Amino acid sequence: LEKLVLYCNRLSSVESGMFDSLKELLELFLHSNNIQFIAPDAFHCLHKLRSLTLSRNKLEVLPPGLFLHLHHLSKLTLSRNPLKSLPEVLFGEMKHLGSFWLYHTQLATIPDFVFSNLPKLELLVLIFNP
Repeated sequence: LEKLVLYCNRLSSVESGMFDSLKELLELFLHSNNIQFIAPDAFHCLHKLRSLTLSRNKLEVLPPGLFLHLHHLSKLTLSRNPLKSLPEVLFGEMKHLGSFWLYHTQLATIPDFVFSNLPKLELLVLIFNP
């Protein structure tokens, strides 16, 4: 399986082991659910993942290191979540992340270090934030 679309399913959490058998997954769409919690290791087996969409959920916080193992991720969408802050260690070495969508959140400030290891970042969308 290379593409998994789980939007509009009323999911409230993303648990450990949920995607462990999907090692070939390239795209994961989890938008428009009610996700409030993501286990810190929820995505650790998705080494080939290129696109992750978590928009339109109820995420207020992200666990530190959540995206550390997603070395091939090129697109990340966290928009339309009530995120108030980003953890110090979020990405790690994400050499391929080219676009990061982070609009309509509750983020008032974003520390510089969040983007320090994203050499390919070309598009950062931060509109409609406080």
